[in-house]
Amino acid sequence: MLYEFFFDLSANRIDWIIWKILAFIGLSLLSAFVIHGILIRATTLHAEETFPLRYKILMLHSILGAVILLNILWFCTVWLNDEHHFNWGSFKFERSNIYWLLSPIIISHLVLIGFYSWVRSSILKVF
Repeated sequence: MLYEFFFDLSANRIDWIIWKILAFIGLSLLSAFVIHGILIRATTLHAEETFPLRYKILMLHSILGAVILLNILWFCTVWLNDEHHFNWGSFKFERSNIYWLLSPIIISHLVLIGFYSWVRSSILKVF
C-alpha cells in the first residue's frame, strides 16, 4: 500500500493523484517543521535579541533539508520504476503522461520553494 502510494507511477484514478498531491505537500511541510524542531533543539540560542533572526535562518535550513528528502524520494521513484515509464521528450495530454504522474513531487517542490522565498523575504525585511 505504501509502495503504491509513494513509488508507483500509475494513474488509474484522478482522485488518487489529487490525494497524492495533498499528501506530498503535507508530508514535505511536516518534514520541514520536524527538521526545524530538531535544529532548534540542537542549537543553543543564547541572545534574545537575535532569536527571531536565527529562528528564521534555521527555518531556511530545515526547508532545504526537506527539499533534499524530497529529492531522495524523487530519485527512488525514478530508480524503482523502469525506463519504459519515462518518455521525457513527448507531452501527450493523457493520464499516462510522466509529468502528470510526477506532479505530486513537482508541486511539493514548488510549495517548498514558495515557503523558502517567503521566509527569506521576511529575513530581508529585517535588514
